[in-house]
Amino acid sequence: MKIKLFLLILISIGAFYLAADYLFIQFTRNTVREFAKNTASQSVSLYKYKNKADAVIEVREVEVLAKKPELLSAFNAEKWEAAVSESPYDISKITGDNLNAIKEIESNVQIELNVINKMYDRTEAIFVVDKYGNVVAKNLDGTLKNMNFSKEVLMSAALQGAADRDIVKMLDKTYRITAAPIYINGKIAGAYCSANMINSETAKEVVTGLFDESIKNAGDFYFGFFDRKTLLGSTMPTELHENFKKFISEHQEMIEKIDSGDSKRHDTVINIKGEKFYASIAKHPSLSESNDVFYLTLVSMDKTLGPVSSKQGTLILISIFILILGLITIVVLDEQFNRPVNKFMENMLEIINGNVKYRFNNEATGVEGNLNQNANMMIATLLGEKIPDKEKDNDTNE
Repeated sequence: MKIKLFLLILISIGAFYLAADYLFIQFTRNTVREFAKNTASQSVSLYKYKNKADAVIEVREVEVLAKKPELLSAFNAEKWEAAVSESPYDISKITGDNLNAIKEIESNVQIELNVINKMYDRTEAIFVVDKYGNVVAKNLDGTLKNMNFSKEVLMSAALQGAADRDIVKMLDKTYRITAAPIYINGKIAGAYCSANMINSETAKEVVTGLFDESIKNAGDFYFGFFDRKTLLGSTMPTELHENFKKFISEHQEMIEKIDSGDSKRHDTVINIKGEKFYASIAKHPSLSESNDVFYLTLVSMDKTLGPVSSKQGTLILISIFILILGLITIVVLDEQFNRPVNKFMENMLEIINGNVKYRFNNEATGVEGNLNQNANMMIATLLGEKIPDKEKDNDTNE
């Protein structure tokens, strides 16, 4: 009997667990999983359009700065062009009076760029190039001295009159540069360039300006930029940031697949040091086809599904608790009902085996006491004996 009751409870609890797991836990898990996937993929698409809108605004701002009278006055285009005429694409070879003229104009332009940087354009690097793509001057320092950007698509477009923004490698770092043509006397004399390095600060600005709190707090949500070699910047915590750098170097085939694929966005699941992430990756918009900068959003599968797993653990504990409670109930019921009956049956064997003088314990209580009293009265009646006093008293009281 106990085994049957135990099996019944076990089957009932098993059915309860499976039903609750299917209707609530698995449903919630699937819903959260889809939300995480959509968050990752939609964020990549959102950035693409936001980046395009920001580019339009920045281009307009840079076009205004490229027309500042003070800058145009500092950049003596005629004198500069005459000075670089002997080596228009490599001014490092220029010497003598032409070199002195270049240094003078460079100093004047840098002073004006420092003012613009302080008052109007707070980007990290501001520089001016001549119509050949040579850097005339940069704000604050001369780190771009003697460099030539004529082969860059962005500069080529700006020097032909089209202001735009693009991703450009500069001094072994990756910058997002906005360039606008500088017109002097109706002719293009060069270009004004405003540049910001792509790093973790850039990634944080993207997340702050693009996504609302509901998305930023959707599990562990991260945004980042990377190229074929390393992670350029991200909102990831330090340990994950470093681990993702290693992941990039060890999974070049994934980058090749993304770069050569027809899809503008690549959604996948990646494993970084034992933690699974939904990743949505896209190539960064660029004027040049050779651009190798990508951006991505990551959503931690493990941390996003953590609360659901916790609920599943709670469900398991509840099921175990109910099972233990059922076992205790079976033991208690057995003690109160089955045990007295079993004991009574054992005592009946004495009578059956011929021990007619055997009497049941009249001092027992509960179910056992009632059975014993009735059995003693039955035996006394069958044998024609005097009914025990206890039973007589009971009859008298009634």
